[in-house]
Amino acid sequence: MKRFNKLVATVLCSLMVFTSFNLNVFAENTSDELEIYSGSSIVSEIVLPSDEKVELQTSYDDNSKYQWQLATDSNKTSWVNIYDQRGYSINLSYAMVSSLLDSTATTYVRVIKDEVVSQPVKVTVVQSNKQSGEVVDSAASAFRMLKSTNKINGATYSAEQPLADEQYNSYNIVVNYVYEDGSTAFDSYAANIEENGSFTTTVTFPTIVGYLPYNFEDKQINKLDINIEKVTSDITYTITYKPAEVKYTVIHMLQNALDDNYEIHETEIKEGLTNSTVENCAKSYAGFTALLYEKVNIAADGSTTVTVYYDRNYYLLNFDLDGGYGVEPIYARYGTKINDVGTPIKAGYIFNGWLYKDEEADIPETIPAENRTYKANWKTNSTAKVTIVFWGENANDEDYSYIKSPSVYVKPATEFTYKEDGTLICALEAHSHSIDECYTLTCTKGEHTHSKTCYTCDETYHTHDKSCYAGVGDASYAGIGAPLFPSNGDVAREAGGSRYEKVIYINGKWYKYTGNTEIGNIAPTTCGKTEGPHTHTDACLGCGKVEHTHSIDNGCYTLTCTKAVHTHTSDCSMSSGLDSNLWTFVKSDTVTVEADGSSVVNVYYDRTEKTLTFKYKYQNNKYQSTETITAKWGSNISKQYKEIAANAGSTFWSATNDGEGPYTNYFGVMPEVSATYYNRGKTGDEGTMTYLGQDLNGDYTVKLFEVPN
Repeated sequence: MKRFNKLVATVLCSLMVFTSFNLNVFAENTSDELEIYSGSSIVSEIVLPSDEKVELQTSYDDNSKYQWQLATDSNKTSWVNIYDQRGYSINLSYAMVSSLLDSTATTYVRVIKDEVVSQPVKVTVVQSNKQSGEVVDSAASAFRMLKSTNKINGATYSAEQPLADEQYNSYNIVVNYVYEDGSTAFDSYAANIEENGSFTTTVTFPTIVGYLPYNFEDKQINKLDINIEKVTSDITYTITYKPAEVKYTVIHMLQNALDDNYEIHETEIKEGLTNSTVENCAKSYAGFTALLYEKVNIAADGSTTVTVYYDRNYYLLNFDLDGGYGVEPIYARYGTKINDVGTPIKAGYIFNGWLYKDEEADIPETIPAENRTYKANWKTNSTAKVTIVFWGENANDEDYSYIKSPSVYVKPATEFTYKEDGTLICALEAHSHSIDECYTLTCTKGEHTHSKTCYTCDETYHTHDKSCYAGVGDASYAGIGAPLFPSNGDVAREAGGSRYEKVIYINGKWYKYTGNTEIGNIAPTTCGKTEGPHTHTDACLGCGKVEHTHSIDNGCYTLTCTKAVHTHTSDCSMSSGLDSNLWTFVKSDTVTVEADGSSVVNVYYDRTEKTLTFKYKYQNNKYQSTETITAKWGSNISKQYKEIAANAGSTFWSATNDGEGPYTNYFGVMPEVSATYYNRGKTGDEGTMTYLGQDLNGDYTVKLFEVPN
């Protein structure tokens, strides 16, 4: 397992603080049958070492869908999906749960299989008690012992072999090579010198990878100069080899955003003393937590490599929809790509982007290295729905019943009362842009119209003269072939001259001409003026100004008005609600229009009264008796009608004065229109009223029922 050696308490303190979030509380179908396992054991709580991962599993089914979740509060009332954890197992790590731990380093995990929710498992993070791996001393195996030889007076002696039997006293001069702990680092250098003899040599120390030689003064040296004039005793020099600075490699591996694999992020070359333990190699990367790594001893040959793994932390991206709906929170690894989160909806409002820390902000493309809450920014619609509920008076009492409830759209925050007089309900103001009220002059040019004083050429009429043509000389005469009626500029041969000498005609005279125009042609003028009345051009101006008139078309004005152009139409006024022939407006509620479209206005109508007139007792060509019933239309009038029918002595009523029908014989309910009915009494022709229905051919041949008169 990968491990890290940070104090979990310190890390927890730095990561535990985050605001409370309004997350979805999932509808739960919790089942004791859906268990969570660690290994082969069912668990209700687990301990998660800060530097390890713990695998949890639930029952596997090919056809099932899984989703693992973490609790976002200690009451386990709000849960969030763990991004991309949709298998039957999960590897929990400190990096995955750290953003949602409470003050006791605890959170809860559960799994949803199809629509069944498991019981939550308590997860408590603890600091790891495991130690680093043993220090490996690889230096000793990397060295080999070499014998040193010493030359004295031309003879070579081994430091490990005794000299031949001597007939005189001698002494040994020895250089010992040791490590700091006193153990032998290399074979000693030795020389045997005759008593009172002199000895001079330079001893070069052997090279030991990863170590440097130091003398008894703790000074780093690579050789020893020995110069003894008279050897009178044994002499021993001790050279101590101490660890040298050697290189080692640290590889930092960061977990991928989309899977559990790791990729090299950075490689460092560090230095440390041979055989010492590597220093703290973990670095701080935003959004990552280092796992435990083995702190090995540094090999003398620079071959030591330490690999540190870092897990991505999980963070919560929450959304405060401020009364809206339609966007879900995201709990995922740092760096996970965020797809379109959707657009929230709120009745009566237009979504106007997101706010982060009260500033306009876009949703990041990937999960950031912190918990964040983005708040929906709303602006009110220009109109809001108002529901008008029409209530009509009952026919037979004074209560009211529902009729219909159409909607209109009115400017929010305004008072609204229903009226039948074509009340303007448009939320827009009638407006057309005017240059005085809606535009600001931004043109930097000055207005100017050229006048006579602007033209300084002083010309009114122009006649071409000699100065208007190039190459004109003294007066002369035209020769043979000149036109009889020449025009200004005509070129001809000069009289008495050669064929190459030319003359030009100007204002009735001929002049010598050396210009480029050939004989028989008309020479152009060079003055740039038109003969005749003078028309001023820009070349004639001397005012130094540009003619300019401010206008919208010339781009001189900038529209600064914020009002929309709008002309009221019939759609902008309220139409009448109920038929005025049947209903009489009584009253309407008055409301302040809510932006969310929740406003309701109750409108009340009374029924209009109608009158039925009954004429009967027809004598002397006129009806002698008249009775009336006046009541609300739709009301029960059977009692009044029966009294009138009894007085008339007949129930055979005609809708026409002549008594020729159409006929009816009963009035139980007041109709929607007033009418007069006539009864001429019994004539002997009345008997039974038959009601006929229409047949398939459209004829009334089907007998429905009969009513005796």
